[in-house]
Amino acid sequence: MRPKRRVLLIDTQEDRQAVTRFVLVQHQYHVLSASSVYEAAEVGHNDAPNLLLGFAPLSEQYLMEVAAALDAPWLYIQPQLESEGLAVLWPTMADVLQRIKVACSRKRGPKPGTPRPARLAVPGEGPITALSKEIHK
Repeated sequence: MRPKRRVLLIDTQEDRQAVTRFVLVQHQYHVLSASSVYEAAEVGHNDAPNLLLGFAPLSEQYLMEVAAALDAPWLYIQPQLESEGLAVLWPTMADVLQRIKVACSRKRGPKPGTPRPARLAVPGEGPITALSKEIHK
């Protein structure tokens, strides 16, 4: 049996976070929760998630910085406005699960002994970068 994939769920709305957590657990994911990007940086540093899942109104820039610090892929879920009216349309949970499945799929990577190219870190700006530097000390 394969190990459960760890998804770090970052959402400020507790109700949506609880429902999303329940659905992910039912689909065999290990879910870590955070209500802010600062909390996500701490939780992610301790547990090494396979994927970061953030919901709007979370700042996409901060989510990208935390994902870069944790070296994990990320998904940002935001609503789309209906073209003819003022209704806000969120993606369905089935769509979100499909995107998570694709993002969490295992990659084989290079063969052992193959030299890997060096990754260049681009220093970001903002409070999350400073927080992640403090955590990684």
